[in-house]
Amino acid sequence: MMQKKTKFVKSILACLAITFGSSAIAETTSSTFNIYLRGIKAGQLKYAYSESGSNYSASGIIQSTGIIGALAKYKFTASTSGTLSKGTYAPRAYREESDTGRRQSEKTISYSNGIPKVSERKLPKPFWADPAQQKGTVDPMTAISIVLNDKTDSTVCQTNFDMFDGARRVQITVGSPSKSENGLTCKGLYKRVEGFSNRELSEGRNFPFSVTYVNKSGKYQVSEFDVSTLRGRARFVRQ
Repeated sequence: MMQKKTKFVKSILACLAITFGSSAIAETTSSTFNIYLRGIKAGQLKYAYSESGSNYSASGIIQSTGIIGALAKYKFTASTSGTLSKGTYAPRAYREESDTGRRQSEKTISYSNGIPKVSERKLPKPFWADPAQQKGTVDPMTAISIVLNDKTDSTVCQTNFDMFDGARRVQITVGSPSKSENGLTCKGLYKRVEGFSNRELSEGRNFPFSVTYVNKSGKYQVSEFDVSTLRGRARFVRQ
């Protein structure tokens, strides 16, 4: 029985790692999301973002909590900084660290003319995407910022960008708004594009998700983020 619980916990933590991951320049906005997998509270996402002029920075931490945290600890931290012009994000530097209790890893991505350069200890696998071909993509922390930042009437449910995590490229789109009780719900799609093994692609290429916004003083704030994963439904609920 304990072995089955341990496997289930590892699946939850692996899902957290797949689903995601600076110092503030100006006034920083921060938020916390509780993470539920298969209805079980599995962790927490703490997120901070700031803008000053044409610069932005963001940081985030995902870690296991509660019973899940007691059985199998997981912690993922990430930070990014870059420039923002007319709604387009151009990262300059990204850093992530993960700790499973058994294994620690680090990764950095620097950008030159929009082209990422990756530095990490792992040797690249033959099917990973070539960083030199990923010009114009954003890092995972910038991707979180694009999805979770407050929106206006002209920007809500109008998102389309490509993310590169140092090995894999995905396309993320958010659209199709529908009215909810206190705001809007948008439909999204996480599409695997490049850098995945044949086994991973056989498991699925397209993963739908939804983002629910509440209207607060004329701005749309994310209240809940739901995504379908290989290990079940994951819900990020704002505290």
